[in-house]
Amino acid sequence: MKTAATAPFKALYESESAEIQRRFTEDGDGRACASSRSALVDRITAGIFVDHATEPDGFCLIALGGYGRAQLFPWSDIDLLFLSADSSMEARCQPAVSAIVQELWDLNLKLGQTSRTPSECGKLHRDNL
Repeated sequence: MKTAATAPFKALYESESAEIQRRFTEDGDGRACASSRSALVDRITAGIFVDHATEPDGFCLIALGGYGRAQLFPWSDIDLLFLSADSSMEARCQPAVSAIVQELWDLNLKLGQTSRTPSECGKLHRDNL
């Protein structure tokens, strides 16, 4: 179910994606295309985060993978880490995480997301290096 808040972001995503595609077709610069797409997704994700993060102290959103390196290819997934100061903050922010993820899905963006605390980030997961 699309929210009214998604509409401006959808229009921005569609128009800017078309412009990135046009520039790529014109000059063939894949690095510029990946960088531009990363910047576009940053603007959209940051805007949606600000709309929903009611407790910004102790809660942040971090780009990972190719997206985090500003190398987001056209059909790559968007890897996100929702980082909360502690488990109680993580629980309080879960509705915001759900709303953010839903809006990004409504834009037809393919997501890979996880929620963690700093202590969880410091644990070694041998099966998931």
